[in-house]
Amino acid sequence: MSLTRHRLHGFLWLALVIFLLLPAAADAQVVTFEAVGERALGMAGAFVAVADDATAVVWNPAGLVAGGPAGMTIGWNQLQVGNSTVPAQSGDRRQRATLTSLGTWPIGVSYGTVDLTEVSRSGAELGVFRMGQAGLTVLQSVMP
Repeated sequence: MSLTRHRLHGFLWLALVIFLLLPAAADAQVVTFEAVGERALGMAGAFVAVADDATAVVWNPAGLVAGGPAGMTIGWNQLQVGNSTVPAQSGDRRQRATLTSLGTWPIGVSYGTVDLTEVSRSGAELGVFRMGQAGLTVLQSVMP
């Protein structure tokens, strides 16, 4: 009896190891609304703490003080999930974002757009989301 139990435990451990070592597909957050600035995208959204360029007017306006005396950003991002050369299929997504910003120590100006399209299970466009944003940031020191 103990030999059968020993084999069963061995089989269960082997099955567990095989299960843990099998490759599996992993999905990350595909749709990003944080599509402002290439440096921010490269840092996976952790840019808020170090924002010190002209895109700081969107991420963290206080970061304008840490950057240079003047900066400008012109960016265009496009993210697509699915093959654009074939008809749209369920789950396909397209996202486009633009940002133009100008930042100096006392003031920051920005204009950006986001277009997001997702295809439904039937192959029709499930939803189109469009957003435009204009911003003006004025910095005021509260301490000398």
